Amino acid sequence: MEAGLRVAAIHQVVESCWRLGMSVRENLAEVSLGWAYRKATEVGALTPMAGKRRR
Repeated sequence: MEAGLRVAAIHQVVESCWRLGMSVRENLAEVSLGWAYRKATEVGALTPMAGKRRR
């Protein structure tokens, strides 16, 4: 079940990127650099919508 939740989360990010007209690869490359340095309360800054606002 845990793997299914992870797959669903990844699918949601991919779908969000497509709907926002963003490159999935570029978005994942950008946010993956920040994962290790973020607190759990800052996860919202790593969403595709937040990335769209930054650009």
